[in-house]
Amino acid sequence: MDIITNRIVTKHVNIWDPEQLLEMGAPDDEYEMEIERITKKVPRCQDEIEVAEAILMIRLVRIFPLKIVLK
Repeated sequence: MDIITNRIVTKHVNIWDPEQLLEMGAPDDEYEMEIERITKKVPRCQDEIEVAEAILMIRLVRIFPLKIVLK
């Protein structure tokens, strides 16, 4: 895994704190699984739109079971 990309993604996801879990006192590694998945996808993305789409799919899978997302 690219450590620099991971640090950048971690910084931005934790600042974003999409579910306000860190704000409520969750551990700093709360989004670790999503960050790892995003970090793996970023190098294959051609532009910021593809990065956003990858993040959206990762977020939807966390929030909803995959079978609901694909309906």
